Amino acid sequence: MLKYLLIMLIALSVSIACDDNSENTNEPEAGTESGAGSESGAGTESGAGTESGAGTESGAGTESGAGTESMRETQSFLDEARRIYAEVLCQSYFTCFEEGVAAGNGLEIVLNRHSSSETCIPELLKAFPEVELESSIESGLINFDSMASAQCLNDLREAIDNGTCGSFQTLFDESEPESCKQAIQGTIEIGGACSISDQCVSDYCEKSGEMMCEIGVCAEEESEETTEDRGTMELGEMCESSSECIEGVYCNTTDSVCAEASWHGEGEPCELGGAKFCNPGLVCHIDFMTFASTCTPPLAEGETCIFGAECEIGSTCVDADLENFMPGTCGALSEEGAQCTTGADCADALVCAYNAEGVGTCEQTFPVCPIPMSL
Repeated sequence: MLKYLLIMLIALSVSIACDDNSENTNEPEAGTESGAGSESGAGTESGAGTESGAGTESGAGTESGAGTESMRETQSFLDEARRIYAEVLCQSYFTCFEEGVAAGNGLEIVLNRHSSSETCIPELLKAFPEVELESSIESGLINFDSMASAQCLNDLREAIDNGTCGSFQTLFDESEPESCKQAIQGTIEIGGACSISDQCVSDYCEKSGEMMCEIGVCAEEESEETTEDRGTMELGEMCESSSECIEGVYCNTTDSVCAEASWHGEGEPCELGGAKFCNPGLVCHIDFMTFASTCTPPLAEGETCIFGAECEIGSTCVDADLENFMPGTCGALSEEGAQCTTGADCADALVCAYNAEGVGTCEQTFPVCPIPMSL
């Protein structure tokens, strides 16, 4: 489950789409005409405790009541797991900075404008969808273990309390608690159709690309060779991008060699995607007159920007064209129907919903992908 959340963070940022609708359901309650101890009395179809009693369609302990309680439990776990995951990523960013190590996964770009977890966590909570997990659990494609889920949350909390940069970086991969693996277990065997890896017994849904709602095939778990996305260039060797350097090393774009990460203060040079990062609370801003990159405070409304994470918290970069490297200006968060890159671009209560081509728009809900059918 947790590797899926990390993949979604890198690929897109959206917020929770399915709220708990239990308050609006038509389930009978105690004291109603169909509830336990109801006025409908002996011999009626409802009313547990009446002569028709247990075994009736609407009595206490029905499948619908148990199902509602089960989904409340599931929703509670997913909500808490999302918050813990956001906290881990924020802690990873700040802890790695204190240890002089880059957190990686683009966190230095996404989170740089934050100087503390107080603002970092709420923004990241808009980045983790659980709608596919919830719908997969409801449909039986994923088994949910409530006892294991409780232990999972406890184990994750303990890991946060004792976390280091290294442990945070592996917590949702090889160091994921066994209890979390048991809490969410897929039911689809190898060769079956899937939309997310959590639906698979092997915990890996193989797809041809990163399109939203793409149907893949459950396969053997990814090998280290498959997941490795870093290069082989060592410290001091020539490079054109950080992807060519070994893990933990970045391409210093000033002299095009693989170098260790370094952090810089206000007014000092920085490199987007390179080895020179800005201290927390500063952003790496490109001057479009000189094309020099410098660490600056987050940009105020009206200032020139290229992506939303450059702007002050609570604002975004409006009308920027990343593909053609055309700048925009920092402005208010986008309203419903406007294009977005991440959930942080959208106004409160809106999510960045992506279509099959990967184009995002701010919407009230995130689309639920169709349940995969047999191939």
